[in-house]
Amino acid sequence: MEVDSVPVQNDVTPETFVAFMNKRKSTTPTPATFRNIKFSPYAEYNPREYRGPLHFKNDTFIDMELYCFNISKDMNVKFNDCMIGTGEHKLSWLKVDLGKTNWQGSTIDGSYKGSRSEIKSCYFSDADMSQCTLKNFRIYDSDTRLIAGAKFTDSTMINMAFEGFRGLDDISYYKFEDTSFRNMQATNLTWDAVQCAKNVDLINAKITKFSPLGGTEFTDARFGIYQKRMITINPAMFNDVRKIDPYLDNINNVALGALFLHTLDSIPDKTVKHDFAEQLIQMIKHEPVLSVIYANSITLRQSIITHLAHSDYDTSPKIQNFITTELLKEGNDILIPESLRPSMYRALCALEDSELLGRQFIVNQLIAEYPSLKERFYQVTPIKEFVKYLENEKTTTGGNSVYHIFYNPDDMKTALYLPVTEYKKLVEANQVPQQFSFLQYRAGEENRVIEESATVERQSRVLSEFPALHSLWSRADGLFTPVVHSLFERSNTLDAGQAARAQQIKNQMISMFKHKSYRTRRLDLKNDANLLSEMFAPFYIDGPNADNARWQLVELMQRELSPKIKQFPGHEQKTIAIVYLIRTLSDIFYTRYCTVTDKSPYAPRQLTLKLIEDLKAFAPEAISEDEAALWTSLLMPKSENELSSSVALARRMDSYQISGRYGEEMNKIMQLYYPLS
Repeated sequence: MEVDSVPVQNDVTPETFVAFMNKRKSTTPTPATFRNIKFSPYAEYNPREYRGPLHFKNDTFIDMELYCFNISKDMNVKFNDCMIGTGEHKLSWLKVDLGKTNWQGSTIDGSYKGSRSEIKSCYFSDADMSQCTLKNFRIYDSDTRLIAGAKFTDSTMINMAFEGFRGLDDISYYKFEDTSFRNMQATNLTWDAVQCAKNVDLINAKITKFSPLGGTEFTDARFGIYQKRMITINPAMFNDVRKIDPYLDNINNVALGALFLHTLDSIPDKTVKHDFAEQLIQMIKHEPVLSVIYANSITLRQSIITHLAHSDYDTSPKIQNFITTELLKEGNDILIPESLRPSMYRALCALEDSELLGRQFIVNQLIAEYPSLKERFYQVTPIKEFVKYLENEKTTTGGNSVYHIFYNPDDMKTALYLPVTEYKKLVEANQVPQQFSFLQYRAGEENRVIEESATVERQSRVLSEFPALHSLWSRADGLFTPVVHSLFERSNTLDAGQAARAQQIKNQMISMFKHKSYRTRRLDLKNDANLLSEMFAPFYIDGPNADNARWQLVELMQRELSPKIKQFPGHEQKTIAIVYLIRTLSDIFYTRYCTVTDKSPYAPRQLTLKLIEDLKAFAPEAISEDEAALWTSLLMPKSENELSSSVALARRMDSYQISGRYGEEMNKIMQLYYPLS
């Protein structure tokens, strides 16, 4: 609240504070306005010179400053039914002990010129803020990171935030202990890295647009008789891809896990847990950004479905219906969580035989376990024709064999056949199949099934029908592994500690490309950023030598891709290699792997920028000047106030189409073998 209506001449100022308070002791207090009062040991006019109790009721404080001050020491401090706001600057409260102070009924409003104030490292333990209205400020305590014994009972909070610290490989929580928020009414409340560590009372709390960020935990929170939607999750948590990935995708965030799913795990009250999860489902269905990304991200769908498959959600009909609907959605291809296999089998049993064809990826996961399902699937046309062919040509064990068949019913009517051992390698061990066949169905001909050669075109066509299978295949391929090794071999000036950390980062990158989850820490934006600069500098510093180093990187990528792109002329092969490098580098050095902020490290962005320049110079037909300028601006914004967005570049490149004579085929290749699908 910005207060300008009180005449300055009637205000109590630092110079008149002590005299006013002494006079007030001997009279019946009337409301007063206090301006620029500074509770600080460094203030020219120190309020401690007043020796009486600091009791304020119905008073107004404008621009009150609290700095390095134990306001409750030797003083009986009460601010009851007072109005505390801003005038010429934001609230300035820093390193103040507010313990045992009484603020009942007061309003504290930190709004200043449309932005919020910050209260930093102030000790709120044992403070009584019952029936208070708290508005427009952030509370951040980097010292004790604890609020214990405080009362926010019957309070109102509007546009407020309590913030801990989300670190690079862990979370330093702002802990709440024996603290009451009972009957709180709140709107747009954020708890960022908050931990309800002990006896936190949220009984009858009603919160609209609640944002539990940073892995907030409700470990020992009590909600009482909770009614659904008493607390509503803020949809703004999931309105940007940079938020969705770290909060909901466990697969792409192997260091900290998906932060919102961690929050759900921490809720001890199943009614609340179900309500929050059901709200997430509603947002998946109706929030535009989240619904689009959910529909297009294999790992996001897999992460959410796997989480909701936990037994904690068994008694929620809405959640169970969502899981079943998602898994049975025609064309969907999620790996079935172990706990859901029996229920998925029962759901498939309720379908018509002809409907199994649209759910092949799900069916293939269950046929070895449920023979009756296998028999039904193998009677569907044209699957039965493929099975007949395989029984005659591939096996000698008769009708008991399991054939993993993935059929794309497009004009070419081609199926991928994976033997059981190869299928298990791919799904369970992330290994690329070495033995597989492509079969074509020809209705009406004597030889209804013929075997075809394994070409990139056929592989691309079939896998396009099964995105999860495609994702598993491309990650298992490990095409980028030699490039990763090359990136980390140029510098020879590292000490032992740096070399060990570089090896960790390299191993983590390789594991991401192979879709394996090694739980190592994310990149430290200071120390690791400097290390990456040391490692990657040879690729963008020192003119001709750097140009040569990058070109060697491009040629290495070309060689790794060569079996898959040999049908193209050399120029187009190198173009594919450059584009592949640009997209992969911009994608991997983002929150999915390396950083918890929106800004990825400088060195990978600088290397990517140089590769964009290489692409412009080598293949101007592959990228327009405007498109190149856009890519550059996403990596290196001109304004210091703008964050770089490597992920925005990676997402744009996901749908970017190279034009020209070979463009269509080149685009197919890059989609087919992209390792982070």
